[in-house]
Amino acid sequence: MTIRKLIALASVFAASTAVAQEGVLGPPDILQFPVAASPGATGGLEVALLRQEIERGADLVFCETLMRQAKKWPVTPPREFTVAECLPEFAAKVAANEGVVHWESNGDRPTQCGNDCVSRPTLSRTYNVGRPNVRRARLYGYLNLFVEPEGDYVPNNRSVVLPFDVSFDCATTQGAREGVFKVDVDFGFPIIGDPGFWESVTNAIIAPANITSRTESGLRKQFANLPGRTETTVACASIGAAQLANPVDDKATFDLPKPKGPTVRPSAVAATVALRDQATIEFLRIKRNPLPPLIPPEIGQPGAPEAAQFTLFLNGLQRFLPPQGLALPPSGGSVGLNLCTTLDLTGADRLQLIFANDLGGSVWSQFYPAENFGSGPLRTMTTGRTVVVAGTPIIDPQTGKPRPGTKPEARLLTEFELSYRITYAPRPSTLADSSATPPRGGVRPGLQGVIGVRPSDRQVAVDPTKPPPEPCRKF
Repeated sequence: MTIRKLIALASVFAASTAVAQEGVLGPPDILQFPVAASPGATGGLEVALLRQEIERGADLVFCETLMRQAKKWPVTPPREFTVAECLPEFAAKVAANEGVVHWESNGDRPTQCGNDCVSRPTLSRTYNVGRPNVRRARLYGYLNLFVEPEGDYVPNNRSVVLPFDVSFDCATTQGAREGVFKVDVDFGFPIIGDPGFWESVTNAIIAPANITSRTESGLRKQFANLPGRTETTVACASIGAAQLANPVDDKATFDLPKPKGPTVRPSAVAATVALRDQATIEFLRIKRNPLPPLIPPEIGQPGAPEAAQFTLFLNGLQRFLPPQGLALPPSGGSVGLNLCTTLDLTGADRLQLIFANDLGGSVWSQFYPAENFGSGPLRTMTTGRTVVVAGTPIIDPQTGKPRPGTKPEARLLTEFELSYRITYAPRPSTLADSSATPPRGGVRPGLQGVIGVRPSDRQVAVDPTKPPPEPCRKF
C-alpha cells in the first residue's frame, strides 16, 4: 500500500472517530470560522507596508519629542501632532538620526533591518479561557532606539529596545462566518540599557501608545487607497500567513467574502430556513456546588453581583444567562432556567458550548456531526477556576500544634453546574434518504499541547415522575 493511500485512510479514520469533549477546563478549541486562508487568497496586507507604517509612526513621535524639547510644540489651541506639523529642520534631524531620541542606526529602521528586527508572519491561534478561540496570523519584532537626554545624568545615554507584536484577525461578532480584517500593533515594556533611567524620560522621550496609534492611523489611510475598500472596514472570510520566496513579499492573507446573492422575498425565507440543519439547546437549571472543606466562604463571594452573572457562547454566538439576572440559590441548591435558543448548524463541523461565570470560572463542551451534535440525553457542565488559599496545616506529632511556615496552596474550585439538553433537527432532505451515510465529524483542531481536565463526567438522570416542563423561553 502506498504512502498516499495510508495517509488517506488515516484521514478518514480520524474524521469518523472524532468524539465529544464534555466538561473540559482550559482554552477551548478554535472555532471552525473564520477558516484558514486559501493558497490563492486575493486579500492581504504586505509586511513591507506594516514596516513602513511602524517606521513612520516612530519618526513622527521622534519629531514631536524634538519640537517639544525646543518649545516649538504644543501649539494653541492644542491639537494632535501630524506629519504636517513636523517642521523641516526637525524632520531633517530625524532623517539624520540626530536629537534626544533616534534610531540606534539607519540599519535599525524597520524598512532596512530585514528579519533581524521583524519576524516572518505565521498562522497561530488565540488561547482565551472562558470565551471562543480563533485563528490569527502573527509576527513579532522590536525597535532599536538610542536616547540622549539633556542634563547631567552620568551616564546619560541609553540604548532602548522596544518590543512589539502584531496580530492579524478576521474579526467576527456573534459567531458570524465572515468579518472584518483587523490589524493590532501592541508594544511591550521598553528594555533599557541600564536600570533606573527610564523614569526620567518616560513622558518626554517616547510613548509606545503614540507609536501604536500612529501605526494604526497610517494603516487605516492605506486601506482607504485600496480599490473597493472603505477607510475602516475590509471584509474577510478567512485569515492566513504567506511566507513567500522573498521575505520582503511576506503578507498576512485573507479571502474575500463571496458576493451576496439577490434579495430573497420574505415568503421564500421561511422555506429556506426549513432546509437548514438546526439544533435547539435547552438550558434547564444551574446548581451551586458547596465549597470544599477548608475553603473560606468569602472565596465563593456569595453576595457579589458578578457571582450571579453567566455568559454562554454557542459556536461563538454570545448569550447572557439569564437575560434578566439570576437569584442564585444557597450553597448546594439549584435554580430552574427553562431557556432555549436555536442555532443554524448547516455546514458546521461542531457544536461548541462555553459556560462562563463572571467570578472567573468557565467550562466548555463540544460535539460533532457523527454524534448528531450531542442530541438526546440530559447533560451537565461545571465551571472551574483556580483559587489560592491558606495551606493545609501540618500538625506536629510531638506538640500537637500546627507547624509554622505553611505555604499557600492553589485549589481547583468547581462551582456552578449547568444542566442542558440538545435537540438536533437535520434538514428534511437528509431524513428522506434513509440509506444516506450519516455525516462524519470533522478532524478536531486540537489544543496544541494544552490539556484540559474534566471535573465531572456525571450525567443528569431524568425523573419520570415529574410533569412535562413548560415550553422553554427563547433568548
